[in-house]
Amino acid sequence: KMYAACRSAHPALDAVVDALERGDLVADEVTSVRIELSPFLRGMICPASPRTVEAARMSLPLSIAFLLRGETLVPDAYARFADADIASMLARFEIAENDGLASPDTIRLTVRTASGTHTLERSEARGGEHDPFTADAVREKFRTLTEPGIGSAQAVALIAWVDALGPGPVDPLPPIWDRAPA
Repeated sequence: KMYAACRSAHPALDAVVDALERGDLVADEVTSVRIELSPFLRGMICPASPRTVEAARMSLPLSIAFLLRGETLVPDAYARFADADIASMLARFEIAENDGLASPDTIRLTVRTASGTHTLERSEARGGEHDPFTADAVREKFRTLTEPGIGSAQAVALIAWVDALGPGPVDPLPPIWDRAPA
């Protein structure tokens, strides 16, 4: 999965990422966000007040707030779940149950900005059968997660090693650590 958030939140997160990348949304202009979802999803991904990093990772509103603040949804980002700027953004959110969406997995976002209202809706997340990740997206996610721990050269070497895998004998795994683990 692409984000360190509950997989059920990923369709909505993909919609926000797409809108930001297209320039449809300018994060600094967001005045409100309405999240419509099934009662089942609301209970799972819209907790009232997460009190731990683990609970924060389950929160769709927090994940959207992080995206609107320019954060990448990696595990370490969620440590900021109680920061004042995130709380300020969350104060602009409304959550509503809606049984009339296209499917129980559909999440509709209505984002109001200084320049207008944007409706974002997706039923499926990237990475599934209908919208698989590209090899480059998987490589980039791997590098983002591993480089802080093993360094860029080792991450690139591991990617090259995996890319070279095929039928037949396998070359030895490249060294991962610059030094032996303590």
